[in-house]
This record gives sequence, C-alpha cells and structure tokens, in this order.
Amino acid sequence: MNQTPPPDNAAAMAMTAYTLGRALYTAALRGGVSETVRDRMMKPRPGDLVIEVTAFHTQLDPDGIGRLVSIQGTPEMPERYVVEPLHRPGTQQGWRNATFAAVPDQPSAERWAEGGEPS
Repeated sequence: MNQTPPPDNAAAMAMTAYTLGRALYTAALRGGVSETVRDRMMKPRPGDLVIEVTAFHTQLDPDGIGRLVSIQGTPEMPERYVVEPLHRPGTQQGWRNATFAAVPDQPSAERWAEGGEPS
C-alpha cells in the first residue's frame, strides 16, 4: 500500500491521513492503543505514511503529510526528515527541528506495527 495517490485525489487524501493520523496519535499518547502500535508510530521508517506532529496547535502544513523518504542522523536523534508530500507527488520537503509520527496504512494497525504485510 505504499503508493502515492494521484494528484487529483492528493489534497483530500492528505487531509484524511492527517485527521485520522492525528486522532490515532492523540490516542497513542493517552494510552488508547497498544504499546506495540504506539511505539511503532513514534519511530517512523522510510516508506511510512507520516504526519508532522511537532505542533498540533499551529496551522496545518500540507507538506508535513506524506511518505517518509529518509531520516538523516540517527533514529534516536534525527537531524532531518525528508518527506514526499501527498499533495505534491514527486517532490521532497526537508524538515529540521520537527517530529513525525508514522500512521498505519493497512487495515490492521497491530499487523502493521509488527511489520506484517497488508492483508
């Protein structure tokens, strides 16, 4: 399922991913999801669908919703995230001083968190 949506659906897909991802991220912070899912969300990997979660109370930046291309630095101390925004397929946006959360992109969040293939 690691496919970028076509440009005509990209803005709607980005907003849906952000809305659902934000709700799941908030639930994860409050203990509303399994520890396995929470831990996986907090450690995004290249290829993951991600949302920028540094400051939820500021204006949404659509460039912070997309596929994680790379993490520069170490996973424990990332220096820079590179994201392909959903609304601009084929482009990349670099982020410093930001936090990203991975969002499950398959029907079972538990299976996703455990590294399983989509069902």
